[in-house]
Amino acid sequence: MPRPAVRRALVVVVLAGAASAAAASHVALAQPARTAVEDLALTGGRAVDIRADVIGKIERRADGLLAFDARASHVRIGDVTHPTPVEITVRVSAEDVDRPWQLDVGSTVAARGTAKPGRPGERAVLEVWASRGLEVVEPPNGAAAVAGGLRRGLVAAVHGLPGEGAGLIPGLAVGDTSIVSPSLDAAMKESSLSHLTAVSGANCALVVGIAFALAAALGASRRLRVACGVAVLAGFVMLVTPEPSVVRAAAMAAIAMLAVLLGRAGAGMALLSVAVALLLVLDPWLAASLGFALSVVATGSLLLWARPLATGLARAVPRPLALALAVPLAAQLACGPLLILIEPTVPVYGVLANLLAGPAAPAATVLGLAACLSGPLPWLQSGLAALAWLPASWIAATATT
Repeated sequence: MPRPAVRRALVVVVLAGAASAAAASHVALAQPARTAVEDLALTGGRAVDIRADVIGKIERRADGLLAFDARASHVRIGDVTHPTPVEITVRVSAEDVDRPWQLDVGSTVAARGTAKPGRPGERAVLEVWASRGLEVVEPPNGAAAVAGGLRRGLVAAVHGLPGEGAGLIPGLAVGDTSIVSPSLDAAMKESSLSHLTAVSGANCALVVGIAFALAAALGASRRLRVACGVAVLAGFVMLVTPEPSVVRAAAMAAIAMLAVLLGRAGAGMALLSVAVALLLVLDPWLAASLGFALSVVATGSLLLWARPLATGLARAVPRPLALALAVPLAAQLACGPLLILIEPTVPVYGVLANLLAGPAAPAATVLGLAACLSGPLPWLQSGLAALAWLPASWIAATATT
């Protein structure tokens, strides 16, 4: 083997070993707290009181229960309180939440019920069922409180708009699917459109792209445009809740945007590889996350295949249509093998559904986001929400059809 090839192989081995050691060290440092919780023997329906900080958005599940991720600080069993700085998942009935309007990312809660150990290999150490109620001890404050107020204002602004499209607006704009009906949710999944209501790299890239365009229109320098993009991206992450999936999407979007600015897909793949390695070192639990895998393969597929696919399709169809087809087709081809793990079917019409609904998604996202940010001006918010209802209704009709 030539000497340069040997050096490259040696560099790869050393870097892989260093990354593996760093990830293993992260797990080793977290293990004592996880072991301490396991020693509490929380099985058999034992009653516990848990104090925790909410770190994930509040989601309504198909069974009607509320669920969210949190970081526990203390577990009280009987008269004894144990310090437990570990991550947990909490489930609770909406009727059992005290002051539900204050339950949001950044709030501190006291959950009373039962707990059991989480499944091996997952981030959550405990699964808590707050059967005896959940109390909001401290509401969110600072930026988290402002972001929560804006999200609730958007939900209130679309209340009263007709049809299924109204419930999609908060989901498309800020990832809040709390008012999406179960029937529409099922239709979105069956038509391969459910990704539109999840905050993804596409949402982040759209927001950053608008910031770049506005800064360029105002004559800003390249450095100032980059600074504006970073600031807007950080604000968007805070608005839609900085949970792990959103942070991952923001990282993927930042990489894709940088690759576009450089005009080099190869550089984008290199940056993507470094970012994935770094994220796995900082958070090894992502290795078992299907959402993380989907984010990575979708970003890589767009960097590698979107342009060649558009070039090939342009030989048979008009170029604008080829470009519109290339993006969902590249993402679908890359994500398909992973999506089989969720649903063992391949909806061929998923590409067609994405082609029909895709053009409406950016309009609904931008208008919905503008309506969210215009909360202090109710008349403007109502008008923007009504405009966002049009593309959102088109997406809902595509899913149900």
